[in-house]
Amino acid sequence: MRLVIAAIIWIIFIGGLSVYMQARESVEMAPDKTLQTAMGKFTIRVTTTFAPVPDPFALKTLEQSSSSLTVKLHGVKVLGPDSQPDADEFLFRADLPQLLAGRNEFYVEAYPDLRAASKANALRVEIMKDGVVLTDRTFWSEPGERIAGTLTTTVH
Repeated sequence: MRLVIAAIIWIIFIGGLSVYMQARESVEMAPDKTLQTAMGKFTIRVTTTFAPVPDPFALKTLEQSSSSLTVKLHGVKVLGPDSQPDADEFLFRADLPQLLAGRNEFYVEAYPDLRAASKANALRVEIMKDGVVLTDRTFWSEPGERIAGTLTTTVH
């Protein structure tokens, strides 16, 4: 009797799983929304309290160099290895490609130099539209840690 009950439970379980898998495959994907770009000139300004340096523990290859400051918009680099600060300040600027109307997400990552490793550091990110600050956020790190975080902004 126990064997029959165990077999019935397994049949119900496997049958339910197969019905679920077939129903899941038959669901149609929602049509892609047309992506609209927002109007205006967008700029990003990143200010640090330290001199960013490449990650000392990163694997260095010929094709890919380690970046001291990285800013990505939807996974695409906006600021990368070739970004240099303005003058002697730790200020980085870049014109952004057209942002999408709606929600946009930036990922920011920076590594402080050894002189700044003994104190907490900050990195401020400002997103500007036509010279007016749209969003700004300051990221902080513990002493000796890298700064990494995401900044989300909504553009109309």
